[in-house]
Amino acid sequence: MRIAILAGLIFAAGCKKDITADIEAIAEKTCACKDADCANKAVDELTSLDKSAGGDEKRVTAAATKLGECAIKAGVDPSALMAKMQKLAE
Repeated sequence: MRIAILAGLIFAAGCKKDITADIEAIAEKTCACKDADCANKAVDELTSLDKSAGGDEKRVTAAATKLGECAIKAGVDPSALMAKMQKLAE
């Protein structure tokens, strides 16, 4: 459920520039992480993207879901992850 919310927050951030490929690349980077520090850096990279940007909703949702799952698997606290993702919606 949290992953779906995360995906929605990313997509709701805006819809000017298409950053779908950027989000997919960051998801791949996150999935390559073996520890929470690495995954947190990747998540921070995601939260630094242009907040007015958007993308292909289906692909963004899939990438955000993958990113969230991989970040949690690498040891990122789910609550901390959600807090970072909420910054995208601000």
